[in-house]
Amino acid sequence: MRKVLFVIAILSLAFGVAGAKDFQKYGCGELITFHNSGDRVGGDDMATATVIPGLPYSDIGNTSAFTNLYDVACPYTGSTAPEVVYSFEAVTDWTVDVTLCNASDFDTKLYISDSLGNVVGCIDDVCPGYQSELIGVSLAGGDTYFFFVDGYGTAAGNYSFDIDGTPGTVPPEPGETCETALVAIEGTNFAPFQTCYFTYTTSTEPGTLVISSCLPYQTVDTSLYVLDACEGTVVAESDDDNLGCGEAGTFNFASTVSFEALPLTTYVLFWDGYWSTAEFDFVVQEWVGSVANDDTSFGAVKAMFR
Repeated sequence: MRKVLFVIAILSLAFGVAGAKDFQKYGCGELITFHNSGDRVGGDDMATATVIPGLPYSDIGNTSAFTNLYDVACPYTGSTAPEVVYSFEAVTDWTVDVTLCNASDFDTKLYISDSLGNVVGCIDDVCPGYQSELIGVSLAGGDTYFFFVDGYGTAAGNYSFDIDGTPGTVPPEPGETCETALVAIEGTNFAPFQTCYFTYTTSTEPGTLVISSCLPYQTVDTSLYVLDACEGTVVAESDDDNLGCGEAGTFNFASTVSFEALPLTTYVLFWDGYWSTAEFDFVVQEWVGSVANDDTSFGAVKAMFR
């Protein structure tokens, strides 16, 4: 087993960090460094990172010739794959898009840290073929950022690294951050993209609160975290509820949570896309005993418990 010699920095799980539709802010772990002796080649570690001279920038390579020195739980741990490191000096604020999806041929993982090792973004799979992409990551001016092209498990191979950006900080769209969260209602709600934030305020007698993307007419892979505040405690979460969603009842990658809710309480709903950034619908329902608090259609309610 690999021995962790030191931890560079701890990731802040703060939901207020500006992000984007598939910028996975929640579920990233800390940046961990492992000791491997031997000579370093360019791009092998943060000290020898390949410099990105300006944006846009593209590069290709193969991770197999490099060393396993870093890892981030994103959200999976235990990777022993080698990684390639790039660096970019952000003289001013930037909002960047980074993708490994154009020509990579292995199961990739992508994460970004600042010069102190604080993880500002990570993602595992977004594109078909198990490739990674981060869109709309904010970089503060006056720091150097490191981009890690890594693999899931032991995966390594050919990769394409493409980064582009816009100077300055792009204001987040409604729903992109916790501060700009959309307001969910009891009944059916529309999420314009993933990753997406909503808030929901319960009634005076909410009973059991059920939130679900398991609907008979859609097949969108989702993950859901419910928190008691933007930087608060997770009170419920769901990845694949495996209840048999979709028209054929065979789609098992939607998300459903149910818990005893507090009255007149605002909860944060954080929808985190796994395979997709696509729009989707979800249902919020309060149940007191066996009676729903609103007139949500029987079909939608039934779908939540299939």
